[in-house]
Amino acid sequence: MRKVWQVGGCGARSVKPTFVMLVCFSCLLVSGLSGSAAAAQDTAADKRAIIQLESKWLDALNRGDTDRIANILDDDFVRPAPDAGRFVGKAALLQFYRAHPTTRKTAPRRMKIVSVDIYGTVAIARGVVTVPALGQARESKLLFTDIFVRRREGWQAVSAQEDPIPQGG
Repeated sequence: MRKVWQVGGCGARSVKPTFVMLVCFSCLLVSGLSGSAAAAQDTAADKRAIIQLESKWLDALNRGDTDRIANILDDDFVRPAPDAGRFVGKAALLQFYRAHPTTRKTAPRRMKIVSVDIYGTVAIARGVVTVPALGQARESKLLFTDIFVRRREGWQAVSAQEDPIPQGG
């Protein structure tokens, strides 16, 4: 005997469970697809925002604009300082930048490659920064990874790390 569900009250027509499941599945599929499209648009916008922040950050470093850097870094920002053998926070990093202002007499540092991955409210940017030679025959390159978190105010950096690429690498 086939099972038939009654929909509604008295006098309602009977509906087969397969039909009900098909309608529910179709609704879920359509809502999921529209949600995926919106999520893809949000992700693309977030990636553009992170790339813009990376550009602003590098520009601020090139100009020695610590106030602008301070706006990009979250108050919880921490990064390794391998030369010191420890981690430093936002305040210590900004203090270092103020004590050692940029005095570059050559072309500014540039980002050559940037990729961004978004994981909900976390973004990871990876790339290569070229540093023009100062009294050297070749420019140097740094691999970087920066981690951002979306806050109410927008995206802010919470960690960063750069590693030199050996010459010829």
